Amino acid sequence: MSLSILSILIAQVRQKLHKYREKKLSLLKTNSKRIPSIQYPNIEKRHLCAPSFYGSYTVEAAVVLPIFLSLMIFTIFYMRILQVEYGIQKALDQVGQQIAVVSTKEETPSLTELCLLCEGKMISDKVPLGYVKGGALGISFQNSQLDGNYIDIQVTYDIAFPIAFFGKLQWHRTQQSVNRKWIGWDSSEEGVDGDYVYVTKYGEAYHLHRQCPYLNPSISAISYREVKDKRNHSGARYKACRGCGAKKVKSGVVYITQYGDAYHKSLGCIGLRRTIHRIPLTKVGERRLCEKCK
Repeated sequence: MSLSILSILIAQVRQKLHKYREKKLSLLKTNSKRIPSIQYPNIEKRHLCAPSFYGSYTVEAAVVLPIFLSLMIFTIFYMRILQVEYGIQKALDQVGQQIAVVSTKEETPSLTELCLLCEGKMISDKVPLGYVKGGALGISFQNSQLDGNYIDIQVTYDIAFPIAFFGKLQWHRTQQSVNRKWIGWDSSEEGVDGDYVYVTKYGEAYHLHRQCPYLNPSISAISYREVKDKRNHSGARYKACRGCGAKKVKSGVVYITQYGDAYHKSLGCIGLRRTIHRIPLTKVGERRLCEKCK
């Protein structure tokens, strides 16, 4: 008799638990439809266990945070490198200009005096030389040339990464400052006899004479309709200049030069301006000899 009563009670408890479970499942399904961003996959199998996203957030933070911190450290360090380069270049330019004023062709300060002047200027300007491997003594002036008509200061140094966690990283840097001595005109510098030539900033050739037609372009204004049939002195067609947006021009006036291969929208275009530099013949690099100067 007692067993039959106990079995009846157990059956009633199971029935109530089954109804309670079905009610909870229906509520979860209704809420999942109202909030699309929350998904409940396999809800019948998982019963009342809701998914947890906290573990995935922890894993993502553990991966992303070190990468983010490393990028921030490298960015800050790169800004420091720029600060060091700017300070050293400023010191080289100012010291080179000062030496160029007081020097003569025969009398020039020694390399030791040059090093002391430059290092003193860097220290007074508070250049962060602590990032340079060896500090101020780690800057080499051995390649500098003080003889002749020019003060050519060249320095080389290494910048070491301050955090050893990333390994022994270092960057080799080279900087230069060239200033002509205040000794007046020297005929040996004119033309190829003095081993000096003329170049432009973006030009691919070097020139033997300052009067070369490529260095002194003759600018002409023509109608846009005429440019298609026009040819330069070398027989080449004119194409639109990319620097001034001449490709968008459909009418009006454009500007050309005798030996140029492009037409320009404005007289202020960089393609019509010539910033000429005189450099030693040994430093022309991969530039070729101008066809007009041969």
